[in-house]
This record gives sequence, structure tokens and C-alpha cells, in this order.
Amino acid sequence: MSPRVGGGRTLSERVVLVPWGDAPPGGERALATVRDRPWPGKLPGPPPATVLERPRPVDVVSRDGASVDVDDRGVLSGAPERFRTEGDRGGGFAPVTAWAGPWPLVVRWWESGGRRLHRLQLVDAEGRAWYLVLADHRWWAEAIAT
Repeated sequence: MSPRVGGGRTLSERVVLVPWGDAPPGGERALATVRDRPWPGKLPGPPPATVLERPRPVDVVSRDGASVDVDDRGVLSGAPERFRTEGDRGGGFAPVTAWAGPWPLVVRWWESGGRRLHRLQLVDAEGRAWYLVLADHRWWAEAIAT
């Protein structure tokens, strides 16, 4: 399968898998049309190099060791100081060298199953940018840019 960038609000929604050597359904022009539509809440390009197949749970903590959350007004409970992803070797926290966000994303607000999410971008000591999503007070790594 060959990944292509399609349309959508979340990074995982934007991944379109096409069999190797085949054109996307409807052709490249159809894919470009969907991609270029206005997608409120979409992250601006270019997309990160790696969109994770399954989001990874992430712990984000402030200087005092408290978990970082987002309140009803969209404000962080503390500045992200350290983080770790589930499955990290040794389970230690990595320092956050830079961060941006949060950015709200309201998904299907008109439906009873609609969700309010928040995005956050962290940069680790190796210079990798981590794209996180907060859902139900839990951070998830959605993508990594190197």
C-alpha cells in the first residue's frame, strides 16, 4: 500500500492508502479536490513524516510533575516540561524543548457522539516534533515529524 494525503481534520483521517501502482479512487484529481476543500481545524501543511497507525498514549507533565490537561476555556493547566510515550525504553520522561498549542478541534459537534479534542505540538531533545491530541483528559501521540 502506498500512502497519499487526502482530506480531513485529523492527521489519521488524511491518510489514504492506495494499492502500489494503482491510482486513488476517482484519480489524483479527485483526491486533490477532497484534500483542497476547507477542513476547519485541519493542521496546516506540510503533513508530518510519520502518522502513527495507532495513536500511542502519552504522559505530559509540568515542572511540578502534575499531569498537563486543558480546561473548559482551552487553557493548559501548566506548561509542558516533560513527556513519555507508552512503550518508551526505561519508562523515563524526555524533556520538552519547545511546545505550541493547544488548538481546539470540535468533531461532529452536531451529533450526540461529537467530541471536543485539543492538539498540542511538543519538540523533544532530539528535535523530533510530536503531534498530540487530548481526548477525554488523555494525551495521544498521533504523528511524529523528524
